Amino acid sequence: MKAALIMLITVLAASAAADIPSGPVRVAVLKLKADAAVDDYLGAKESGSRLASLIANDLSVLAPIEVVASGEVARNLSLGAMEPSDSLTPSQARSAGDATGATNLVCGRIYRTDAGVVFAVKIVSTQTGEALGTMVQLGAGDTLSDALSRLGTQIGRIALSQRGIEAPHWADARISGTHTGGGTLSLGAVACVLSVDSRLVADEIHNWNRDQILKPGLHEIFVRYYDGTGSAGHEFVIDAKPGGIYETRFDRDGDHNPRLWIQERGAKNPATPVYEATIKEPRQWYEDNLIRMQPHVVPMSSMFFQPAPSVPMKK
Repeated sequence: MKAALIMLITVLAASAAADIPSGPVRVAVLKLKADAAVDDYLGAKESGSRLASLIANDLSVLAPIEVVASGEVARNLSLGAMEPSDSLTPSQARSAGDATGATNLVCGRIYRTDAGVVFAVKIVSTQTGEALGTMVQLGAGDTLSDALSRLGTQIGRIALSQRGIEAPHWADARISGTHTGGGTLSLGAVACVLSVDSRLVADEIHNWNRDQILKPGLHEIFVRYYDGTGSAGHEFVIDAKPGGIYETRFDRDGDHNPRLWIQERGAKNPATPVYEATIKEPRQWYEDNLIRMQPHVVPMSSMFFQPAPSVPMKK
């Protein structure tokens, strides 16, 4: 009797395991539905398409998830299937999965409320048709980058669970500045983080080595250079990896303009383009960049960001 019971449990466990798909987790993010009210709030046309691309980008840093490139989705899906939708039938999901190789599809809508904007999405298994939903709200005091990062990790956990995989812990990343001794500044010259997603860092020059927290995904980092007599700066968009440790870097030849960039600590290659920033007297620099000193509820430059042309590194 005991042997028969053990055999029955074994058979049931094997049957349950057979129902869980195996193999890589490949997620395709379809265009999201968004109306004019959302476009107006975010200050962008076709925000549903733009935000779907940003969500896909944030998912791409969450190993072991693979993201189906938007170009691959566009090439393999019909125009009708590409139309924004907040729901998919199991048959539609299977067809899209066969066409793109995706194991999970993300669809949904973005809508305006009195409190801000809500992202409501469904994650659909292309093999079982199972659809599970999640949502985040972007409101006063939130940043678009953090809201999309939260949404991305929720999507990632659901997609993995639909494949019978336990999601890993995707740790926050960190970023701080660097400095060199000498110069007229008691600290020497520094490249520090002035703001993260338009959130200013208090007393950034003297707090150059204080870690700023970055959730996995895209973030806007404004880097300030200061040597006691002159200032320069530039805004970068960085794709923060879970658990990554980043630092702002600079080099400068004599009286020439400083070159600024961001890289992973200990890495040799920059994580962003290298930008030559114009050096100015500190008061003039602050006047020219005053708009950047103002907090913004929804920083949007990452939706339109074009990487600055890279300049040669100092050898």
